[in-house]
Amino acid sequence: MIDRPVVTDDEPGPQGFLLRVVDLTDGARAILAAGSDSLGTSYAVMQLRQLLTESSSGLAVPPALNVREKPRYPKRGLYLHQHWRYNHPYATWSWPVEDWKRAIDMLASMRFNLLLIWPHMDMIAPPLSVPEIEHLADLRSVIDYAQRKRGIQCGWSSLPTYCWISPQ
Repeated sequence: MIDRPVVTDDEPGPQGFLLRVVDLTDGARAILAAGSDSLGTSYAVMQLRQLLTESSSGLAVPPALNVREKPRYPKRGLYLHQHWRYNHPYATWSWPVEDWKRAIDMLASMRFNLLLIWPHMDMIAPPLSVPEIEHLADLRSVIDYAQRKRGIQCGWSSLPTYCWISPQ
């Protein structure tokens, strides 16, 4: 390689990434998508996917691609409240797992890394009914998907949770 961009734990920093077109020694060009950590690498790939444009010869990226980013805030989250009993799709309590996964995918593409859910555990009286057990099992699979597949940390609360985020 002629050009050797550097990506370390400190540069561009936590959750940061580098996305760049580099020239190889044989005259070929390649796209470098690298992060300082696993989330940074994920964000680099998502950014590349968003930058791809369709042309007559296939997919293309801007020729002068050179992006170096890191989030301004270490935590970027969304709070989804399951209390409101509106009809599908307007209330999260009515979402099947597929709807949750689509919402989590959208959060990941916008680089959110925190999801707070209030599943109303304090409102479910024992013994649990079959639909309640199934609902909680669905939420477990949703949380697993968010954490393992999309790198989104999940908070599960029996009380309303408010999260104030300030710059680093």
